[in-house]
Amino acid sequence: MPDTQSDSLLDVLAAYRSLSDALPLSVLFKDTAGRRTFANRHYCEMHRVAPEAVIGKTDFDLFSSEYAQVFRSGDERTLRTGYYAQHERFPTENRGEDRLIYVVKRRTCDSSGKSTGTHGICFDVSKGSM
Repeated sequence: MPDTQSDSLLDVLAAYRSLSDALPLSVLFKDTAGRRTFANRHYCEMHRVAPEAVIGKTDFDLFSSEYAQVFRSGDERTLRTGYYAQHERFPTENRGEDRLIYVVKRRTCDSSGKSTGTHGICFDVSKGSM
């Protein structure tokens, strides 16, 4: 079967998924409205959700309004400036206390340079988590 551009793109996406799922940190993409378009395995495990349960969801769908507003403010800053890095307190279900998460976000652009959303990585820097 001849290799098509669509097949090549699917191969690249599969390779990206494989790479991001192997990383020991969370990887997340959101569109300009804050809806998740991608979440890697680590992110889903940290939040104890299946990938299909977070795609299309905003922070307000998944977290308390207090936390969601903090996260969305970071997204908006990233869309304006192109970059955001911050330590954020993060709620963890059934774990007794919030975790300290280091978050780095960048603006995502399409091939023409138009902003399409944000992407970020985050990792737990709480005492004893490293």
